[in-house]
Amino acid sequence: MALTKVSTDGVKDDAVTADKVANAINTSIAANTAKDLTALSASNLTSGTVPDARFPDTLPAKSAANLTNIPAGNLTGTVADARISALTASKLTGDLPAISGANLTGISTTPADGSITQAKLNFPVANRNLLINGNFSINQRGGVNTSINTYALDRWRSYGGPLGFTISQQNNASNGSLASSRNAIRVARNSGNSQTSNTGIAQGVETLSCQGIAGTQMTLSFFARKGADFSSNVLKYIIFFGQGTDGNPVGMTSQTSSTSNATLATTFTKYTKTVTVPANTSQITVAFSFDPTGTAGSNDWFEIAECQLERGSVATSFEHRSHGQELLLCQRYFWKFGGVTNAWIYSGIMASSSNPRMLARFPVAMRAAPTITFNDLVVDAEVSGSVEAISSIADTHLNSVYGGRISLNSSSSSVGTGASVNLYPSSTSGYIQGDAEL
Repeated sequence: MALTKVSTDGVKDDAVTADKVANAINTSIAANTAKDLTALSASNLTSGTVPDARFPDTLPAKSAANLTNIPAGNLTGTVADARISALTASKLTGDLPAISGANLTGISTTPADGSITQAKLNFPVANRNLLINGNFSINQRGGVNTSINTYALDRWRSYGGPLGFTISQQNNASNGSLASSRNAIRVARNSGNSQTSNTGIAQGVETLSCQGIAGTQMTLSFFARKGADFSSNVLKYIIFFGQGTDGNPVGMTSQTSSTSNATLATTFTKYTKTVTVPANTSQITVAFSFDPTGTAGSNDWFEIAECQLERGSVATSFEHRSHGQELLLCQRYFWKFGGVTNAWIYSGIMASSSNPRMLARFPVAMRAAPTITFNDLVVDAEVSGSVEAISSIADTHLNSVYGGRISLNSSSSSVGTGASVNLYPSSTSGYIQGDAEL
């Protein structure tokens, strides 16, 4: 007898097993079961939103090749090198954020040749040093200097009070004290001297070279060392400021100064000093001095090397100019011909029997018309081979910064007017020189 309308309420719990369910129904249930959603295929998720809580704390390792619109603020950790190399300008939009480069490594400090231009530098590549002969390689006067308030090595003069001293040029190449420069200047109190006046050396910069420094910053740099018997506690290094035009380097109009002290070692040490130049400055001078004490030993001295005065607040490396260039700069202030017997200096003609005239051309245009001095010069008349001594030079004709005419007053001669004559030293002590120093 067939049963109809059997109520499901009458079926006991767990009475219906999988075997009693039709295969089609069984298959449908198996495919769509959602008990605990533990085996749900992602391919069956076609709509709706997955709650954040459904995502695990750590996502599985998957390729991000197709991810787009990721905010930069959500990127943490380290970007792989391969990702950086793949980043091209076409993938960047807008301005990059300002990021500190403090932790960047592997950046080369050796730029490609020619990649740094003057526009990229905040200081001039050349002609930085306002001082001339800052490497102390030029010594046209030769020998040493022992007189106060006179010039020693080119452009450097002594100053201060009475003292038995000697200023000399030192050769660093022979004593190995400073490999980067050949020469230094030494200011020494003579052994056994007991005078204690403040004494030193100075170089004044002419007014034309001081254009534009008023109200700016200037930096002095130099190397210094002392002798084993240096009696002073310190070396004073001073920058003088003055007004006026080409005045006395250590006695300028309305002179003011800025002084610093250095406790020296017996090996060269670099020192620097930055100052703000007064607004009304038209001249500037660099000086070094010491206050000796007691009685001098055999090494009571200080030396200076690689001295540089430049614009700005930073001491750059010393500017090494060629020897020829340094000499020409010095000859604007002083030149000297001679020191070699019979070495030709100038030639000319006899204007009269005792008055040769010669055209004199200075090596460079000088700062001002120079004072001409000479010693042991003679005139040789080529026509007859007569040799005449020079009693004086009429330097009133040398009143130009470029040169002029030399009129030589020699002893009486039988050489006729118009004869060709030469001027030269009669000994190694013979010379002619022009001086236009400050």
